Amino acid sequence: MPPAPVAPQGLPAGAPELPDIATSPRARLDLDSAYRPCVIIFYGTRRYGVVDRHQGEYAATRFFHIYWLPLIPLGSLWVTDDDVESVRGVPIGLELRSVAAAYGRTWGVVAAIALFVSGGVAGIAGGVAVAAGSAASWLWRSQRSERLRRRSDLMRAATGVGCSPRSLPRQTAGILGSELDDAWQRALPERAPEDVARDGAASPGEAALAYATLALRARAVGGTRGKKLHALAERILDAPPEPAAGDGDPYRLPADVRASIATRSY
Repeated sequence: MPPAPVAPQGLPAGAPELPDIATSPRARLDLDSAYRPCVIIFYGTRRYGVVDRHQGEYAATRFFHIYWLPLIPLGSLWVTDDDVESVRGVPIGLELRSVAAAYGRTWGVVAAIALFVSGGVAGIAGGVAVAAGSAASWLWRSQRSERLRRRSDLMRAATGVGCSPRSLPRQTAGILGSELDDAWQRALPERAPEDVARDGAASPGEAALAYATLALRARAVGGTRGKKLHALAERILDAPPEPAAGDGDPYRLPADVRASIATRSY
């Protein structure tokens, strides 16, 4: 049996002619689309810049990131408990040291490598300086000062949260300060927290409650009065003893209230 006739383009007779790729714009467009490379971009939000870690609590900042490099800070949080599935804590004002640490520990490394690769005396010197700054940001990860640790201990003894009062939003400080005022009236109505600052505390629990009450008031009211209250709170901070109150100590918020502070909405 003779073979079927063959069209000039090598197709069986009667088959439709294919467009010439060299002369057909549509054919060239379809071919280009078929082989166009695919780019995958990883982005989202994540916590970076852990600072002031003490007794399992710390400050961190949530960032919008691309390829896990932090770009835009979205807000800071004083974390009281974290695990694989969830994080609990108190929203705080944007913590600038946390933001700086986030950039230094990520972009600082990238910049240092780029400067070293660029070569030359200026590149190497710049790389060393940037690398040193990046390494220094890791020193902020924990509260290294005894005074800062004592402040955190005083706040935790009274409220259950070791966050610095000055990091809290004013509204949050006002809410917590009001609850501490009530606790103070129940525990020691014949004295005022200002008396403890001037005359000294009779117990560790009294010192913790007086400090937290004055410091939160100072943060809430601000201005000249806030400065005076802050100075009184600092006098308590600089005077021993260390807070060692138990759950039954009258000079602190009830256990259920302290447990709710880190998870409530303000």
